[in-house]
Amino acid sequence: MRWFLDLSTRGKLYASFGLIIALLAVVAVAAYRSVTLIQESQRALYEEEFADVLGIKQVRANQLANRANLLSLMVPESRAEIGGIEAGIRERVKQTDEGIRRLLERHQADPESLKRLREFDALHRSSLEARESQTLPLIRAGNLEEARQLHLGIQATRDAQMEAIADAFLAQTEQAALAALARSAQAARESVRVFLIAGIVAVLLAVAMTLLLNRVIAEPLKKLSAAAERVAAGDLDADVPADGRVDETGILLHTFARMLTSLREMTRGLSTEKQLLHNLMNSVPDAIFFKDREHRFLRINRVHARLLGVPRPEDAEGRPTSDFFPRDEARQRNAEDEEILRTGMPLPDKVRRITRAGGKVRWSSTTKAPIKDETGQVTGLVGIARDVTERQRLQEELREREAGLQRAQQMAKLSHVITRPDGSFESWSETLPQLIGVDVAGMPKSAREWLNIVHPDDRQKFRERAIEARATVARRLVPAERSATR
Repeated sequence: MRWFLDLSTRGKLYASFGLIIALLAVVAVAAYRSVTLIQESQRALYEEEFADVLGIKQVRANQLANRANLLSLMVPESRAEIGGIEAGIRERVKQTDEGIRRLLERHQADPESLKRLREFDALHRSSLEARESQTLPLIRAGNLEEARQLHLGIQATRDAQMEAIADAFLAQTEQAALAALARSAQAARESVRVFLIAGIVAVLLAVAMTLLLNRVIAEPLKKLSAAAERVAAGDLDADVPADGRVDETGILLHTFARMLTSLREMTRGLSTEKQLLHNLMNSVPDAIFFKDREHRFLRINRVHARLLGVPRPEDAEGRPTSDFFPRDEARQRNAEDEEILRTGMPLPDKVRRITRAGGKVRWSSTTKAPIKDETGQVTGLVGIARDVTERQRLQEELREREAGLQRAQQMAKLSHVITRPDGSFESWSETLPQLIGVDVAGMPKSAREWLNIVHPDDRQKFRERAIEARATVARRLVPAERSATR
């Protein structure tokens, strides 16, 4: 059975239909043989038995007609027609001789029939010779009574013997005809029996081949179709039958099983990545969102859901920006998004003022970047928004303190400078250039350049104070860094 499973689908169909066609050929040969036997039997019945019956009956009819004509010649009133009657007798004698000759030829291979026919022919010739040499001359001479006694005597005996032989031959022929009919009936019965057997075998074979093909082709494909439907519905636990077959069905099952295994591994990887992304999105304090080209939210995290005023992130998915912001603000945000989608360029650190319900003001810093597919086409964008209200407040306070410091320094004629670790100047107060008597362009850029404008007598003291200030700052920064790393 394994060899059949490993055949190609075409080979299975060829083998199945070839077997059925071979059986039908056997049926056709048997039918032809049976019909041929019936035809031969019918031909034999017609050419032999039927011809024998017609032949012997024709012979006997001619003989009886001649006997009747002879009797009519023995009537005085018929003597005037003797010439015509004799001519009819001779014509029928020729037909009788020809009929006996044909019977003898047909039965050369049948000794018993040939013996009867030869005996019949001998009696016929004896009767013919007696009629020609004795009966007809007596009639012509007018000795009618003597001719009548001869005709009813020895000639009648011969005729009775021929009648008996003819009856026996007819009986034999009838038996032969019955035997031929029996052979025809037997051939017909054999044909019917062969047809029935072959038909039953053909039906059983067709049913068996149908069930076999259904089992080896249709059933696996049906299971594969059911598994494919389950996979299409998202159920990757579907089982695919695989028995190591090497035909097209086996290759298809094996390929689908491999594809399903790869799909499971890919799904597990995507599920892991999805879970990592979910954990990341809901672990950071920033608002994260994804949008498509129609400005609809594809996915957001819990922080952004709170900013949009929805209880769950899923409640915002598929909804446009205009569902969550005033019309003007939504139009402005969509314009920004359109620019990113059009150019494919990110929008970094966009700080905007947000007025909440009740007049509460918040500040947000948003960074947006395009999302591209494998062909480089922009399909959407991703954004990260951070609440920078506190940063804005601190910056505002810093600006106010710096302004106050500048005013105090101007009033007290004081200045300050901020240096980097390498000694270069990072910034200084606006009063410093005026205090040291230089313009802004001439301001020294580092402590080394600063020493050039310090009086030589004060340089050593300035250097010592600078070193002491740097050491003090270093001592204060070390504990802070250790505290930050704990």
